[in-house]
Amino acid sequence: MKYIVDRVEGDLVIAIEEKTNKVIKIDKSLIDFDLFDGLVINYENGIYTKDLESTEKKKKEVKNRFDKLKEMN
Repeated sequence: MKYIVDRVEGDLVIAIEEKTNKVIKIDKSLIDFDLFDGLVINYENGIYTKDLESTEKKKKEVKNRFDKLKEMN
């Protein structure tokens, strides 16, 4: 499953499941890499990994949306 990190609150990572938009809480101790808002993480076989390629793709998608909105004004 793919999740997008929304924020970190203390020992919890608040993330959004990519397909369903369901908000989940993940114990931060289960993740052994640095986190930041918008980071795409994968969960497979009990292990979380970061997906930098998907993260960059999401950033570009968001930037394109904002650019389109700016053009409308």
